[in-house]
Amino acid sequence: MDLPHLRYFLAVVDRGSIKAAAASAGVTEPSVSQGIRALEHELRTLLFRRIGRGMVPTSAGHALVGPARRLLRDIASAGGSVTDTDSRLRGQLTIQGRPRFSLGCHE
Repeated sequence: MDLPHLRYFLAVVDRGSIKAAAASAGVTEPSVSQGIRALEHELRTLLFRRIGRGMVPTSAGHALVGPARRLLRDIASAGGSVTDTDSRLRGQLTIQGRPRFSLGCHE
C-alpha cells in the first residue's frame, strides 16, 4: 500500500469530501481522487460512497480506518525513534570496505 494513499483515505474519512481532504493535505483534488481509486483497485473493493458532494465510507472503508491509523502512527513512531529532540539522526553508522585488488598480472 502506498502511504500517501492511506493518508488521503484518512483525510477523506475525517473531512467528508475530496475537496476538504485535498485542502488539508496540501495537494490537488485529482491527487486525492487518484489515490483513493488506486487504493480501491489494490484492495479490490469500494471504500467510499458518494453522497451529494460528500463521501462516506463503505463497510470496507470503516474496516480500514483502524488499521490505517495504526500503520501511520507506527511509521511516525519508527521515524521518531532514529532522531533526537533536535531532529538530528542519532546512533552510529559503521562503514566497512574491502581493499581493491586486481586479478591481472603485476610487474
